[in-house]
Amino acid sequence: MSPEVQWLSVVAALWKITVGFDRVGIAFLAGHAAQRRFGRTATIGRHWLFADSRDVHQIVRAYFPGVERPGFQGFSEEFLRALGSTELVSLDASDYEDATELHDMNFALPAAHRNRYDTIIDAGSLEHVFDVKTALANVMTMPVSGGRVLLILPANNQLGHGFYQFSPEVFFRAFSPANGYRLESMHMVVHGWRPRFYRVTDPLEIGARAELRTAFPAYLYIEATRTEVIELFTEPVQQSDYSAAWNGVVRASSEAPIGRRLGRTLPPRLKDAARLALKAWDRRRNRSGYTRVADFGQ
Repeated sequence: MSPEVQWLSVVAALWKITVGFDRVGIAFLAGHAAQRRFGRTATIGRHWLFADSRDVHQIVRAYFPGVERPGFQGFSEEFLRALGSTELVSLDASDYEDATELHDMNFALPAAHRNRYDTIIDAGSLEHVFDVKTALANVMTMPVSGGRVLLILPANNQLGHGFYQFSPEVFFRAFSPANGYRLESMHMVVHGWRPRFYRVTDPLEIGARAELRTAFPAYLYIEATRTEVIELFTEPVQQSDYSAAWNGVVRASSEAPIGRRLGRTLPPRLKDAARLALKAWDRRRNRSGYTRVADFGQ
C-alpha cells in the first residue's frame, strides 16, 4: 500500500468522513460470504477498509483458505470480490468518493436498481439519511427474491454521529413476512477495549422491551433475506408492546406506575435503595433480550 493511500485511510478512519468495514465488520461479511457468495452486490456508499491488509487477509483466509491475498487500496472493492462479488455497484448522494451511481436515498430508488442484486451491504449510511423510511424501503427493494441485506448500523453511544441511532425493534418489525422478508440473525457488538458480542432477541418474543445501556458504542449487525417481492409497508409499523396493549393482550392501567407511587411516600434513603433495585431488575430483564455469545456464529 502506498504511503498516500495509507495516510488517507487513517484520516478517513479518524475523522469518520466515510463509511467502511473495521475488523469486526470484515469478519461479519466474510462469515456470511462463506455461507453464500455475494454475487451481484450493491453497497450504500462506497466503503473503505479500516484494517491493515494483513489483517484483512488473515480474516478472509479463515473462511476461504485458498483465496489469494486481497490488495488493500483504501476502498473495499477488491475485498468484496474476494468474497464472491461478481458485480459491484455503489450508490451515494455525492460523487466525492467516486461511487458508481449517484442517488440521494431520501428519494425513491430508480426502477433499474430494484429487484436486481443478490447482496445489499450498508455499513453506516442509513443513519445519515433524514428520510429513513424511504431509505430503508430503497434498500429492501434492491435484492431479488432470495437475495439478502447485510447491515452494520449504530445502536447506542453514538449521539451526534448521524441523524439516528437504531433500536433493534426497527428491523425486527421491518424485515417481516408482511414485507416479504425473513430476518435471519441480529447481533449487537459493543466496541470497548475488546468487542463484546450479543445475540439479540425479538421483543415480541420476550413480551417486553429489550432495553440496554452500554458504556461504549454499540452497533447492530443484521442479516435479512428477501423471500418474495411484494409491496412494502402497506400497514403502519408499530412497536410490539404498544400493539399488544392496543389489541388487549396487555391491559393499561389508569393508575401511576407502582414505582412512581411508592416514590412519593418513601423517605430519601429508601428511594435511593429502590432506584438501585429497579436498575438491577432492568439489567436482569435486559439479559433476556441480549444474550452474550462468542462471535457471529452463535
